[in-house]
Amino acid sequence: MKDLAGIKQNKMTLHPTLNGAIEDHDMRNSPHEVVESGMLDQAQLQAMLDYSPETGVFTWRRAGSQRLAGRLAGRLKASHWEVIIDHKVYQAARLAWLYMHGEWPTTVLRFNDDDTTNVRISNLRLSVPNSERVKDTESRRAYKADLRERAGELNADTLRELLNYDPLTGIFTWRESGSGRIKGQPAGNVQMRGYRVIHIFGCDHQAQRLAWLHHYGEWPLGKVMFDNETPGDCRISNLRAGRTMKEANAVFHRRHPEANRKNMLRRYEGMTIESFDAMLAVQNGVCAICQKPETATRNGVVRWLSVDHDHGTNAVRGLLCSDCNTAIGLLGDSPTRLRAAADYLERNRTLSLVQMKRSA
Repeated sequence: MKDLAGIKQNKMTLHPTLNGAIEDHDMRNSPHEVVESGMLDQAQLQAMLDYSPETGVFTWRRAGSQRLAGRLAGRLKASHWEVIIDHKVYQAARLAWLYMHGEWPTTVLRFNDDDTTNVRISNLRLSVPNSERVKDTESRRAYKADLRERAGELNADTLRELLNYDPLTGIFTWRESGSGRIKGQPAGNVQMRGYRVIHIFGCDHQAQRLAWLHHYGEWPLGKVMFDNETPGDCRISNLRAGRTMKEANAVFHRRHPEANRKNMLRRYEGMTIESFDAMLAVQNGVCAICQKPETATRNGVVRWLSVDHDHGTNAVRGLLCSDCNTAIGLLGDSPTRLRAAADYLERNRTLSLVQMKRSA
């Protein structure tokens, strides 16, 4: 933690105008990256190393501890070339930028061909131009919004362009190299609970859901379950569709009718299962308006009568069937409108009877 704090402090010393805007971005994209404030300049670098901008290769200019003049400098680690100078680790891409441009890159370097091992100078670019970096807050928000939109639009075709999936082993591998990934290498990491997640377009996706999408061409409607109860085993034969939220709720309501009923009554002040049952007994188990029992069903089970309440005071008025409760609700609980509706029905019923007699 102390070393990490020192790295962040060096970044702020080198780029005080950024107000920390690139700290997390740099660390996330390049875990071994160090901003080399006051440690190495272009002249020192060119005195120690030769760099070919056409090939991207560094070689030592002079012999030293465990190195020979003219020999290849650096090593490949975590899909990036690294060079150790004076016991400090530098990314070769950043050294190439310093070597050619005379200054350290002030933002994350991107690789035009997405190959992080290709450090030819023509393959390197700044993630955001230096002149625009001060506006990083807005650009990062736009970038993250774009990632969220792309993640929301992730479909089978896009997934298959990014990843190979072996249904017999359940293993995902990257189809192309890029930032933080290597072609042909297994994708994702395992979380503490044993689930494998794969980071795509700025979002973490559970591997079993990606396996379902990759194999069947569509997202699962509900959870994806493991037949052998091993979360990391994403073989397609080990995966089965779980219940959707609607199906899970239906099962819960069937198994725990009283719990669901109690939860529904909480919204009405002073209502409990006991007070509901007492009111139902007073009404002889039927609707307070039509004097008929409830006929509407939910998940194949006849529903309880609805609790009717005053929407202004929240006081409970009685128990109604679904039809009567919906009717007075649509009429705004207005006695005037209800009487007008009754008068309308009576008036038109009388006119209909008169017309029938005349026709006869």
